[in-house]
Amino acid sequence: MLTRRVELASVFTRREAVRLGIAAIALIVVLTTILGVDFIPQRLQVDVGTVAAVDIVAPRADEYVSKVETDRLKEEARKGVDLIYDFTTAKASATAEAQLRAFAVRVSPIDQALAETTPEKEKARLLAGVDVSQDVRPTLLALTPERWAAVRAESSRVLEATERGELRDSAVSLVQAQLSGQMAGGLEPAERTLAAEIISPLIVPNSSFSAALTEQERAKKADEVPPFRVQVAQNETIVRKGEKVTEAQLEKIDQFGLRNARPDVARLGGWLFLSLLVVGLILGWIWRFRPAYWHRNNALLLIGVILVGTAIVLKATSGRAGLPFIVPTAAAGMLLAILLDAGVATLLMVVIALLGGALNLTSSNSLEIAAYVLVGGL
Repeated sequence: MLTRRVELASVFTRREAVRLGIAAIALIVVLTTILGVDFIPQRLQVDVGTVAAVDIVAPRADEYVSKVETDRLKEEARKGVDLIYDFTTAKASATAEAQLRAFAVRVSPIDQALAETTPEKEKARLLAGVDVSQDVRPTLLALTPERWAAVRAESSRVLEATERGELRDSAVSLVQAQLSGQMAGGLEPAERTLAAEIISPLIVPNSSFSAALTEQERAKKADEVPPFRVQVAQNETIVRKGEKVTEAQLEKIDQFGLRNARPDVARLGGWLFLSLLVVGLILGWIWRFRPAYWHRNNALLLIGVILVGTAIVLKATSGRAGLPFIVPTAAAGMLLAILLDAGVATLLMVVIALLGGALNLTSSNSLEIAAYVLVGGL
């Protein structure tokens, strides 16, 4: 075939153009229909929590921003924000000064009672009006002016130190319980208890939980979370058979429109383009190098029938692990070599090998299938 002298083809007339158009359109339509018969995928009846009846795979590679995963990361960022309190140094200073004034008012009866000029009867009346428990009242009544001065100074110091630092509203009771342990200044244990009881009602929070500030910080942290991008490979398993569908998996299914059963126009367009190339190659080669067959309708019909029949078998077995290797594609070349010649058979085997590899492109052995079909046919 390679040493045969190529004869000049006849002039491409209008009649030849009409013949080419009819043959090409018919073969392209049939071939595209066969290759793209599944361009409308079957609608999946799945939802969150349902069990997948079959393996759900991605029909193509894609990358998208996952709203589900992004929202999950944002929620984690929000939960990671601690509660925010409205503590400020100025607020603490103002609170400390106010409580020191209240302290002065609270201990004024004691100051007056323990003054040197206060009569005993007046002293007893003033001390009886002091709001303390019966456990510490004996200590209060036994105080001398010198010991009261020490107790008063230490109480004032602890109160001011407590209020000038951050004191959250949730920690007031704990701080009140630990006041006696903070007393120093050489006080006796009973005097420490008395001092703690005097200032305990004056311990107020200077830092309260702020819902507005907390929500503002949470919103800020959530806004800082970058969009979560999901990359899906072609033929990647989204949900395995028997597994429950999660929200993220359902989002991935909807990304490919598997629940909507929308026509995959891009896939159909790809098969149409491949059919155009294949049919154009076959008819152009026959017109140029086999003009005798070009003018014989039965020869063109034979080539078309063998091509279409082989394409149907390859489409039916595509995507399977071993079925494409037992399809008798070599029979197409054998028939054409016997009924026509080896040149046409070789051309058709190249086309069939191309179709076999394209139909199994999603599997890992697409190149092996194409080589197997071509070499077996040759």
